[in-house]
Amino acid sequence: MRPIPSHRRAVSGSSSSHGPEAGAPYRPTCPPAHLPICLILLSLWLWSVLPVPAQETPKPPSPQEQVYTFPGAQARVEVRLGQVEVFVYDDKGQFVYGLKPEDFELTVDGKAYPVRYVDLVAVEKPPATPEAPPPVQVTGEVVRPYQQAGAVPPRTPFNTFIILYDKAHTGGLTLATLKESLRRFLEELHRMGAYFMFVSLDASGGFRVEHGLTQDVDLVLKTLERVGAGVRGAAWTVSRLSTLDGILERLEGCSIYEDLDRRQMCYEQIARDAFHTARNMGLEDRRVAQNLEASLRTVFDFLAHVPGRKSVLFVSEGFDPTGNYYLSYALQAFRWNVQRHDIPPTVEVSIAQEFQRELSTYSAEVRTYEEIVRSANTAGLTIYWVNPTQPNPEWGAETNIRPTITAEFNVVNIQYQMAGIAEQTGGVAWTSPTGLDKFFQQIGSDFRHYYLISFDLGSLPDSIKHHSIQLKVRRPGLRVRTRRAYAEIPWSLRVSRQLAAALDFADLFPWPDVPMSLRHLWRTPQTLDLHMSLAVPIRHLTPLTTTPDVLYDEIHVAWVVRDADFKVVDKGYERLPIQIPLKDLPELEKAQAAVHYSKVLSIKQPGVTVVWGVLEAGGWKTMATRWQWPDVRPTSCPEVGTFILSSEIRQADTSVPQLQWTSGGHAQYKNYLIRLTPYQNFPPQGQLGGLYQVLLPASLLKAEAMQVLFRLYRADGQPVNETPPTTLKFQGSAPEVVTNFFLLPYRGLPAGGYRLEVEVRTTDPPCVARRQVPFEVVTQ
Repeated sequence: MRPIPSHRRAVSGSSSSHGPEAGAPYRPTCPPAHLPICLILLSLWLWSVLPVPAQETPKPPSPQEQVYTFPGAQARVEVRLGQVEVFVYDDKGQFVYGLKPEDFELTVDGKAYPVRYVDLVAVEKPPATPEAPPPVQVTGEVVRPYQQAGAVPPRTPFNTFIILYDKAHTGGLTLATLKESLRRFLEELHRMGAYFMFVSLDASGGFRVEHGLTQDVDLVLKTLERVGAGVRGAAWTVSRLSTLDGILERLEGCSIYEDLDRRQMCYEQIARDAFHTARNMGLEDRRVAQNLEASLRTVFDFLAHVPGRKSVLFVSEGFDPTGNYYLSYALQAFRWNVQRHDIPPTVEVSIAQEFQRELSTYSAEVRTYEEIVRSANTAGLTIYWVNPTQPNPEWGAETNIRPTITAEFNVVNIQYQMAGIAEQTGGVAWTSPTGLDKFFQQIGSDFRHYYLISFDLGSLPDSIKHHSIQLKVRRPGLRVRTRRAYAEIPWSLRVSRQLAAALDFADLFPWPDVPMSLRHLWRTPQTLDLHMSLAVPIRHLTPLTTTPDVLYDEIHVAWVVRDADFKVVDKGYERLPIQIPLKDLPELEKAQAAVHYSKVLSIKQPGVTVVWGVLEAGGWKTMATRWQWPDVRPTSCPEVGTFILSSEIRQADTSVPQLQWTSGGHAQYKNYLIRLTPYQNFPPQGQLGGLYQVLLPASLLKAEAMQVLFRLYRADGQPVNETPPTTLKFQGSAPEVVTNFFLLPYRGLPAGGYRLEVEVRTTDPPCVARRQVPFEVVTQ
């Protein structure tokens, strides 16, 4: 048998969950002219595979192999740039163009930092003026960090707008007030190419993705209507304040007691009734608020892996983590009644002290919003809070108490705390039922254009590190807005987030011009092995960093297996560190060398979907692809379940009784070693070889024979060759899955595209099953 020479050379990094390869080590062939290059390539096998974030010792090579090791490959990654989005407006609310690094004054952790770069990023072309130079990219993709060696570009190929809906604290009035303005705003964002996501929070502390990424505005609004209003909106607050009003109105009835001691007891009893009622209301609010705080941190962690530049519209009427809102109201209302009903000062002091002790206790125990803000900044979220019906003591003034409450009531003014989340993350807050269009216009302007400020921070940390930020514009009359803190993200978490985005949003990371194949081999009609093969051309690599002698890069591969209900059945991750001597790089690129990776998954559950995500770290190039369980429907006829062409076939020293995988992720069938690569390119002379599998229905398991033949077509359908049929005979019962090897000689085919077809026939019952595989004939 004449082996087929390999057309593409490879720097090979492979992984397999199966046992070691039988026989001699499997090697690609190498023509003498390419021997020096091949020696280099064979020395670059990528064995080190480790999960994030722990690092394992690379697998030791066998004595026959020369293997490069990659100590500290991750430690070589250096990201020198911190980056924040900055919005600059004049006193008329117009975005200001033409700013340069010297126009900004940056302070990080109280220390002055020079601004390294100032890049204008816009999704729409700015007006042509002397002070408005062209943006970095009109698409909104940031390219500046990529221009500095060792920097990781935070690519933002599109804007993502997330509606975060606090169902527990949003009433029907808010929804009715928002609806029309929100529709106009979403339609404007749609024209700018934005994607939308809808996430809801509930009082139990959970969150739900009501709708994933979409560009359908009507679908987003229908989702809002479907989720509906919660019970803790403005009407809920009004009813509770009215309950406290009703209790305190009973103070007037104490005047019927002429005995001063009895009257004082009446005052104290009613005041304490109001106190305990307000306290119980506060305890319930406090519990719900703590649940929502946990939900916010959890949902922000989830949103960290959502792709795109992320802005969040937080729809909430506010929640009180202290539980002091109603206690404060009851105390102020009681003080108003003290003056109205001539209650003795001693009673006022005693009751007020009891209220204040309770207020200070809860205020000391409650956590601040710092953790929420920290989570939002870590996730790279810009929060815009809207509450057109914020709590107000004048709501529903059925009595004459509420209009007279003093400004001291604002001791727990919820809107100030909620607005702080927006301000700390670079967003804005709106707490008025009027002017909503103006609020949404501001968000739209932030979407349309912004500056990306870059500054040096040093090497990437081992854990998340937060830095306080203050930014000023030296030009007078300008307003600048940005997040108050910048989070440095460790390398392992950056990679994890990017791969998670590829797995969850695969359609947004289309597969580029990088050779890749997904092939399956059946074990039984209900189980199969899925073989993934990838070849990243060396000319496509972008170095993470370089030394005077070596280029370093990493390829990260992740996969997830989900069943029909979207539940995770299996998942995994592997890293391929790459180290290439710079002196060899030109020859490797000339020889079309590639980094090879392969993986075999054993799929034991029909109907699953497998998503693969791949990240080439140096260029931050992310790609994803999806594989679906084959749609094999029960019939009375056989079906060609698999048809695979191999790029190279060799004979093994020993034979195996059944199909198995080698340590390099290739296949061995009997005494044949079958190399599986993503390439379907062949030289003009050689042999076509590979595997085919036939799935037999139960009615044919007693069949005595099947006829098999092969046909060769040009890509345009013109027949080239047909082999005589061969007969497959079975002694006794045939297996449910018939696996067979084929080897077809061909010579002198012109370069171009072809299709090879296998046909399987049975006579009883009369059935014909066919399957084709395309391939190319190319010249060396």
